Amino acid sequence: ATHYISKSDDRSMLVYRLDMIPVEVIIRGYLYGSAWDRYKKGGFALPHGTEPRKGAKFPRAIVEFTTKLEASDRPVDIDEILRNGWMTADEIDYVTSTALHVHSLVEENAAGGGILLADQKLEFGRNPELANVPILGDEVGTPDSSRFWNAFLYAENFEAGNDQPSFDKQYVRDYLLHKRGCDNQRP
Repeated sequence: ATHYISKSDDRSMLVYRLDMIPVEVIIRGYLYGSAWDRYKKGGFALPHGTEPRKGAKFPRAIVEFTTKLEASDRPVDIDEILRNGWMTADEIDYVTSTALHVHSLVEENAAGGGILLADQKLEFGRNPELANVPILGDEVGTPDSSRFWNAFLYAENFEAGNDQPSFDKQYVRDYLLHKRGCDNQRP
């Protein structure tokens, strides 16, 4: 289930209003971004069989959770989600399996165009009029919510130890962090 009701025109759609769950679901197919940064600092355990190099493909996609409404997103574990009452154990299982399914659909679609889906974030919310269970909200498979790479250049860049050129908002992040000296804090 999603928040989508109908398409209004080429640029908008009608959706159900949701009370968003304050947790983002991150699905990762590769060791990159914040996972790579945490790995270098010893704060991310590699799935068995993963090469310990930036950009390495995981044997299968993994799911992580981060906070959504704090000044800076941070990883959260299932115990913290349960303790704060953000989701029940059954909801976590449902959201995890749904996220992995959606990831595989976007990944398959992107692959048809020569694009790798490195990772993506999904958001879920509840609507009391819709049984008050988590449903997919926000966007899916866009350059704002997903990290896309050129499938034809991946192996060459990975073997050379280069960053992967992306078809998403990473260009803006890189510019702000490296060219402007941004400290990654909100103004």
